[in-house]
Parts: sequence; structure tokens; C-alpha cells
Amino acid sequence: METAALYAYQISPPNDQLLYFAETLEECQTAALEERRELKEGDPDDEHEAMAIYRCLVRMPDQQTLIRILNEEISPIEACVVERKLVALVTEQIKAPEAGSFERSSPIISSAALQHSTAVRQLVDRVLVLVDDMKSFLRDLGQQGVLFFLPLNLSPAFG
Repeated sequence: METAALYAYQISPPNDQLLYFAETLEECQTAALEERRELKEGDPDDEHEAMAIYRCLVRMPDQQTLIRILNEEISPIEACVVERKLVALVTEQIKAPEAGSFERSSPIISSAALQHSTAVRQLVDRVLVLVDDMKSFLRDLGQQGVLFFLPLNLSPAFG
């Protein structure tokens, strides 16, 4: 199936299931900055998490997938987003003006925060691959009739 590139930002960070989509990165950044501005107006004292902006490859769902979406068996994002890559974070930067008092600048896209977030996401992706490999290994052992038990102090980590 043919895919198209769209951009999406997290409406409510860190929730990746509630996204706002736009055709271009610029439109997405503008919408994210406006959303952030509205959040700050509503609660100026609250510290808001960085809003991730993703470049998403999406595909139109086939009829069976559309039925699963309408029956709420799968989310539209799970069904349509084929690939997602973090491209920016919308944050706020604190800077010192000449007067010596601190003031908040307007929200910006922080490349330093993006690099940190990208490294963290890469690490999480590696861990998830290892967990999937471990699950497959344990499933294979179970199919071979091998019984195993995890120590009680490790069980919460696998929950």
C-alpha cells in the first residue's frame, strides 16, 4: 500500500496516542506552539512537558482494518501509522535579559532536548527488542515443555 508523510505532535505529553496531524513540519510546529501557548494561558504556573513532533509515514486502511478501527479493536494511529520518527521537541527556554531578572522566552524547538530524547528513545527501543527476544525465548522453552520460575523480586520488572 502507498504511504504518505505527515507530521504530528503530542497534544498531551507524554501520551503518544493523542496526536494532532498536519501536512508539513511548519504547520505542525505552528499548531504545537499555539497549543502550548493556550496551555500556558490556562495555567501559567504549571511546568508542561516537552511536546514531541514526529514525522509519520501513514497508509490508508483497507476495508478490514477500517472495520477494526470502527469497532474500536485497534486505534487509528496503530492501524495507519507505519513508521514514526521523532524530529523535534517543543519546549520553553529560560534566558537572562540585561536587567538581571529571569523571564521566559517564547516556546522553541530545542535541538539539545531532541538529542537527549532521541538517545533515550533509542535506548528504550533496544530494551524493547531485548524484551521481545526474551519473550520469544521463554515461549520457545515453554513449547518444548521446559518449566521455569522467576524469582519473586524480579517479577514486578516484568509486569
